[in-house]
Amino acid sequence: MHNESGQADLRGYTSNEPNTVARRPLTTAFAVTCTAGAVIWTLAASVTLASGAELAQLASTKMPGAEIVAHCQISEGIFAVATRDSSRGGSYYILSASTSPAELGSFDGEPELQCVSIKSAKELDHAIRTSETIHGQISPSFEGTVVCGFVSATEARCWQLNKDQIGQQVGGWIT
Repeated sequence: MHNESGQADLRGYTSNEPNTVARRPLTTAFAVTCTAGAVIWTLAASVTLASGAELAQLASTKMPGAEIVAHCQISEGIFAVATRDSSRGGSYYILSASTSPAELGSFDGEPELQCVSIKSAKELDHAIRTSETIHGQISPSFEGTVVCGFVSATEARCWQLNKDQIGQQVGGWIT
């Protein structure tokens, strides 16, 4: 995704800053660029109508009255969601039909939440570890999707469901 001048082009936003994680609107949460300016990892939210209906049903039964402001699908019937707790922030949860909502952590400002494959998480980990300006790591411990979300303007954390379907932190980074 590059424009004619070689800058990374992310749905109307450009980023040619090397070794950066740039915060984006919820439709494109953030991207990592390498020193050559190429985008090596982009997170983008996408939910099918079926999973959207499934999430709406789960939210109405498991978290009635909660304002879900961001979400992504971890696997069939399991979602990561962000709820607004106040005008300044909120909390990230795992939402599933078979368990009670489980809090992953809180966030300040606007939520930026994405579910990614282990392969994408490992690619992001490599980009973070080789960056001169981003500090952290992502070390998936289990098979399955990795959930990443910004908890503040400069810090992101990543979680993964363990064998008991409990969210466990597997890394993060600071910009």
